Amino acid sequence: MKKKELKYKIIKVAKEFLNKKDYHEVVVDEIAKKAGVAKGTIFFYFKTKKNFIKEIFKSEIKEVCFMVENVAKQNLPTIEKLRMLYDNYADNVSKNIHLFMMLRKEMVRQDCKIHSLMKAEYKKIAEKLIPIVEQGYKEGVFKKYTNDPLSSEIITSMVFTYGLSVAHFVSQTEDKHMYKKIKEIFWQILLHGIIK
Repeated sequence: MKKKELKYKIIKVAKEFLNKKDYHEVVVDEIAKKAGVAKGTIFFYFKTKKNFIKEIFKSEIKEVCFMVENVAKQNLPTIEKLRMLYDNYADNVSKNIHLFMMLRKEMVRQDCKIHSLMKAEYKKIAEKLIPIVEQGYKEGVFKKYTNDPLSSEIITSMVFTYGLSVAHFVSQTEDKHMYKKIKEIFWQILLHGIIK
């Protein structure tokens, strides 16, 4: 197995554990066993807790970037693309709420370098969203806040903030009907903020 694939496999397994337990409760031996690697292999890829958290966070951002790119390529009106992005993100966060909350908590505890990384990674997502924002302007559906990159960052922030809010509310109930209702309420709030 190539180094990149092995590192991805370890991260994937770690995310499974971290979606059920807090970081300090996860034992490296458990991750190693489930990933089918030696404990030393994990320490080879992730020297510190801070490095491990950064890599998991970066892998989540890559997945979101991939999702945004796929949605942007769809031959759909802007609002449908935005809804697809919002739904996909809210659903993903809802399924992995413990992981997202743990990452968020750990990122806040870390130093300024982590915050800089977070900002840079979110900017990458916003850049991937620019084609959707530009399409929205051409279709005349989005409010024009300012220049396209900043508008893209504003819209990205709104989509992901509301998606995370949905997941947070839903984590407190198992009612699927309530999930749909909450998701729809936040979608309407999101639209109110960006639609002309």
